[in-house]
Amino acid sequence: SESSACFKSVDRCCSSTSSEVRKPVAQGGLKCIFGNIRKLSQSHVAHTENQQMDFVELFSVPRVSLVASQQGLSCGPSWHLNLAHDLSDPVEQYRVLKYIIDHKPRCVGISTPCTMFSKLQNLNISRRCRGRASSKVFDMRFEAAVQLVDFSMQVAKLQIRAHGNFYFEHPAGASSWKQSSVVDI
Repeated sequence: SESSACFKSVDRCCSSTSSEVRKPVAQGGLKCIFGNIRKLSQSHVAHTENQQMDFVELFSVPRVSLVASQQGLSCGPSWHLNLAHDLSDPVEQYRVLKYIIDHKPRCVGISTPCTMFSKLQNLNISRRCRGRASSKVFDMRFEAAVQLVDFSMQVAKLQIRAHGNFYFEHPAGASSWKQSSVVDI
């Protein structure tokens, strides 16, 4: 469908770190997302108890939601560590999942930290593995990053089950795309 094609193209646009690729997302890609969310919003009857949100963000300060609200879309909260939301905490993860189940946002923007999955992390792998302590620290950080991606894919599954939309913003060359939880989606 036109809507899913737009989300796939935005997924590709968002999957790079270059400003040239992000620029079209901010201009054309976001307009496409917001247009599709607006169509979904108009085609659904609003809940009387819980107003359905058009858009929420995970692992991001309000960024896309600022632009979305300027476009007339209703935006829920943004969850980010800088906003005192530690999404590695199971209690905070529960709050997010409960919010998404209760409010059924039409689209969730997922911008999980990609640092541990970047190609740059593998440049010094032989040097990193020489020191046992640094290797253990890397392994712990990598495992924590994998858990955040897995949580993100739980959110994505909720959206799929609720016939909602999501995007996963990670660089195209990031190894996160090969994680089993991402591949399963």
